[in-house]
Amino acid sequence: MKLESKKVVPDGWKMVALGDVTQIVNGTTPKSSVSEFWGGDIVWITPTDLGKLQQKEIVNSDRTITHDGFNSCGLTVVPVGTVILSSRAPIGHLGIAKTDLCINQGCKALVPSEIIDSVFLYYVLKQSVPQLQELGSGATFAEVSKSQVEKFEIPLPPLPEQKRIAAILTERLAAVEPARKASEARLEAARALPAAYLREVFESEEARGWHKTRLGELIISSLRTGISKPEKFDSGKKCLTLSAVRNGSLLLDQVKSVDVTDSEAARNGLKAGVFYVVRGNGNRSLVGRGGIAPKQCDGVIFPDLLFEVNPNPNILLIEFLRWAWDSQSVRSQIEEKAKTAAGIYKINQQNLASIALPIPPLLIQKQVATVLSNKISKVADVQKMIFDELAIVGAMSASYLRQAFSGLL
Repeated sequence: MKLESKKVVPDGWKMVALGDVTQIVNGTTPKSSVSEFWGGDIVWITPTDLGKLQQKEIVNSDRTITHDGFNSCGLTVVPVGTVILSSRAPIGHLGIAKTDLCINQGCKALVPSEIIDSVFLYYVLKQSVPQLQELGSGATFAEVSKSQVEKFEIPLPPLPEQKRIAAILTERLAAVEPARKASEARLEAARALPAAYLREVFESEEARGWHKTRLGELIISSLRTGISKPEKFDSGKKCLTLSAVRNGSLLLDQVKSVDVTDSEAARNGLKAGVFYVVRGNGNRSLVGRGGIAPKQCDGVIFPDLLFEVNPNPNILLIEFLRWAWDSQSVRSQIEEKAKTAAGIYKINQQNLASIALPIPPLLIQKQVATVLSNKISKVADVQKMIFDELAIVGAMSASYLRQAFSGLL
């Protein structure tokens, strides 16, 4: 795919392949098991480094390599002014080298020729990220290859016009940046509030006096997992994926079609108002996350990587369980009990049943659930407002880039 190769560019501009105006360099990684290759004075950039950038320029990396590490794997040092593009995991992070550096295999280094300005190149690539992402392919994660980047076309005006456009974009985007940073700071603060509210309740002096009871003593039916069946396109039988468990709820649009019989589907159907807990995940912090099935969940199956937890309403309110389950004391127990095998963390039925929960009287449970629901609902409203602010800021930046490469600046 070529970037708008059929587009009529402004007078004096032309469409050029990146390989004709830059030298594109691949990266690699020295053996991580050889300590002598690491901790030297050579900057070694990864997509993660690019993703952390708060500005265009990049000068440091989380990990550095030694000269022995450099010599061990055929790395190339690229000069100041090189534009670094993450070409996988994800595609599209960008930075301009402000020091000589090397890159790993998740990046491409675009060394500008004398006919293209590095800052202009940075901005035109930033505008082109969606098209570059469309080029990505791969079984594990999407990646754009060196040959694809070389063939990728961009609009190119004469060099003085490039420098003029780059200067205007730098000025305008810098004016937008304080608003973006302020919104992101507010978002970070809002994201911290739910955990703070949970601490106020479950780490309070009052909570220390609540009786602790094992989960296995609080349920009216044995913990059980769902079904493990292969996918079958458009089978009519929908099974939750683990991404459905989010913020104490189950999202019924996060499903896949599976090959099950009607009787299997019936035995493993979600039950409204019942709590479901993640049994296994590659991310330890996600093991044991739980969510309440909504009222309208007929026809949706739960998988074998979820436990069904049906609390006794005479002892434990489901609304209270939802919040207690996210408290730090419960999370710590889950993560301590989760075992790993082949990179997957799992908690078994016995360990899940042994999780100790703070159990106040039912009236207190109801009060706690109501207060936390109201507070965190308001946090969600604030977060939505901040996301809207960030969308406006992003739209302004995107508008400036579109104008620039349409010859309207």
